[in-house]
Amino acid sequence: EVGRKKSIAAIEWAMSNNNAVFLTAQQDMDVEDPGFKDLYAYGVVAEVKQVLRVSDELVKVLVEGKYRAKLLTLDSSGRFLLASTKAAALRGTKSVDSARVEALVRSVKEAFEEYLSRLSKDVVYTIITNEDAALLCDYIPANLLLKYTDKQALLNEGTVSGRLEKLLEILRRETKILHIEKDIQSKVNEQMDK
Repeated sequence: EVGRKKSIAAIEWAMSNNNAVFLTAQQDMDVEDPGFKDLYAYGVVAEVKQVLRVSDELVKVLVEGKYRAKLLTLDSSGRFLLASTKAAALRGTKSVDSARVEALVRSVKEAFEEYLSRLSKDVVYTIITNEDAALLCDYIPANLLLKYTDKQALLNEGTVSGRLEKLLEILRRETKILHIEKDIQSKVNEQMDK
């Protein structure tokens, strides 16, 4: 969902010019007119697929992420923010790290299996059957209901193994929270039964 005039102008310009948009999060969501220092350095260059104007102040946008990128400059003098970016692909794994990456992938999948009750079957199938570490680093966070700060922390990681470690940490924390939620719900149900 896009609500700011500059953001809506950027989406409309991208649609009419067959151009991509750079998506990144703000460090502080309360800043109404963000500048370079208010945005995270890493984001995703995406293609705008569909735009649905809900009202004068709100537009829903469907985008397809193309690649991870780093924000280099930001021009805020026009109708919308104009970014120059540089592709920032994940650094691969050395052959020495392959066993470590495989162990991390297994651990991430195990942690994910505990978390999967909230996801659709096709998403679960894609993750469980896939062995591509870099793809899992992108696909899992894209399909989880995580805080934007967690997703940004993953995007900031520049290596596959670093991102897998961060993803594992987040999945384990989320699983722990799910267990606590279940315990609370169970206790509430017991109290209700009494």
